[in-house]
Amino acid sequence: MTTLYLPPGEEAPLLALAGASSTKRRYRVQEQGCRFVIDVYEAPAPAAGTILAEVERESDAALAALALPAWAAREVTQDPAYTGAALAGCAPCA
Repeated sequence: MTTLYLPPGEEAPLLALAGASSTKRRYRVQEQGCRFVIDVYEAPAPAAGTILAEVERESDAALAALALPAWAAREVTQDPAYTGAALAGCAPCA
């Protein structure tokens, strides 16, 4: 899965290609001195309403020391149901 940010009109050649896709809105939230990226999925229909947050840290130790924010339900990093491909409806991946 690749995330691309294109100017309006430049996406037409990619949309013509076969493959699964998803639509999401992206937000940024500051918490615990970190920037969390929040993705709210709008499509495809099975993924609509799914909200995922991600954060990057300088090391695995720094990431492990970060507390799960109160607004986060659970950790899903290792859950294959929450990969970009699975959320896009990629049949072999879902």
